[in-house]
Amino acid sequence: MDVTAGPTSSAGELRPARWFHLVGGERRGPVGLDEMRELVLEGSLGPQSWVWADGMDDWMHVHDVPALTPPRALRVTLTAWPYEPDEPDEPHELHELHEPDAGPGRAGPDSLAD
Repeated sequence: MDVTAGPTSSAGELRPARWFHLVGGERRGPVGLDEMRELVLEGSLGPQSWVWADGMDDWMHVHDVPALTPPRALRVTLTAWPYEPDEPDEPHELHELHEPDAGPGRAGPDSLAD
C-alpha cells in the first residue's frame, strides 16, 4: 500500500496523499503526511487512533500504518505508546510510501459508525 502520494493531477503528476483521522468519532482532515506524523509525535494520535489516506481500502489503527508508526526507540519515550519489553529490535523508520488514487468515501470504521 502506497500512502505518501495521492491521486494524479490532469497533467499526470502525483499529488500528496490526503490523510484523515477520527477524533471522538468525527472525521478530521484532509492533512498531509507530515502533519499526521506530528499528531502522532505530540500524542494527539495514539496507536489505537483511526486513520485513513488516499489508497487505503479501509480505516486502520495508527499502529498498523508503517508510515505513521514511530521507531521503537522513539515509541518508548511517547506516553501514548505503551512500552513493549518483548518486542524485538527493529530497523524501523517512519516510512516514505506512495499511494494510489482513492477517496475518503467512508466516514469511519464500521465499529465507530454506531
